[in-house]
Amino acid sequence: MPLLILGKDISNYMKIDPTLDAIRVTPRPPETGRTFYHVASPTGAITTVAANAPVFQLQNQSTDLLLIKRVKICFTLTTAFSAAQYLDFGLIVARGITTYGSGGTNIPLIGSNCKLMSDAGTVLNAGCRIATTAALTTGTRTLDTYYMGQAGAWMGAIGAMIPLTTLFESVPGKYYLTLAQGEGIEIAPITLMGTTGVGYLGVTVEFADAQSY
Repeated sequence: MPLLILGKDISNYMKIDPTLDAIRVTPRPPETGRTFYHVASPTGAITTVAANAPVFQLQNQSTDLLLIKRVKICFTLTTAFSAAQYLDFGLIVARGITTYGSGGTNIPLIGSNCKLMSDAGTVLNAGCRIATTAALTTGTRTLDTYYMGQAGAWMGAIGAMIPLTTLFESVPGKYYLTLAQGEGIEIAPITLMGTTGVGYLGVTVEFADAQSY
């Protein structure tokens, strides 16, 4: 006799595809998240940024958790370097933050700004900022030894670019990058941006806040 599984309403059975004899399911957002955000922003015209100096920060200043689903970047060179060079950007985790970063442009996560559902709650005390023309202030934190993701390209002339590239992605069956209070992520050049060269970096981050995970 086949096993019948009831749904949560205790009246409907789990559906089975009659052709393939497979369970029918409907993907749902994770129930652990309370509010889901999608932030996308460009830097200003950044130039001569030192290696490992952050140009984007997302820092958790709350007792809630921040669950990072996806991080993407792109870059376009608008003024050539004095000498052509390889330019790369990386995603790194900052831990033990006691003094939070500053500078650049603040991206306020208040009201319905960047929410996927406007009637959901608001993340409390999540600092999100991106560089204008220079690196952000680092604050006091300890960076992981290695970058979690990176992308780069040869910058030989105006118009050279790093196409839209995923630095981190959580897919079904894989953990989110989970940030507790006093933790965050940073995006920074791994290689020093040489003199003269100017360009714009675009950053996209999808994340949620949760009380537990």
